[in-house]
Amino acid sequence: MKRWVICPVVTVDGSRMPKLSIITDSGRPLAFEEDGITPILRPFLHSSIISSEAWCVSLVKGVDFTNLDKDPEIVPLFEGDDYADTDRRFIEKTLNERGWDTGKLDELKTKLSVKGEDGAGLTLTSSYKEVIHKLGLNLWSGLELSSIHHIWTR
Repeated sequence: MKRWVICPVVTVDGSRMPKLSIITDSGRPLAFEEDGITPILRPFLHSSIISSEAWCVSLVKGVDFTNLDKDPEIVPLFEGDDYADTDRRFIEKTLNERGWDTGKLDELKTKLSVKGEDGAGLTLTSSYKEVIHKLGLNLWSGLELSSIHHIWTR
């Protein structure tokens, strides 16, 4: 399963990374160090748009999102059944095509405003890709719209 999230950036051993990188995907098989006793953290897989900001946008791939859902700092951009479409063209669909109404669009704009993005220009005819692109441009001005489709389909 995949999910787009807004996520805090943390520093671990001098490296900046999405906070979701240090959260265990409990649906992945448990692995152990060579000693056969010490468990190895099995974090979520992700592709992230990250910069010097305190937050990032990530496409998360996982099996069991329970541990991610427990963290109130990690905010899903879209909700449950928005991901029900497994078609590779999912990211191209407009909010309207997915059954969104003005209320749901306003909820999304509220999530964006928390990160300093006003959501201006987003309408029910905006695609999921355009929403992610708009948010990602705040982090990396060189972000190309086509790269978001590439991240989703791999």
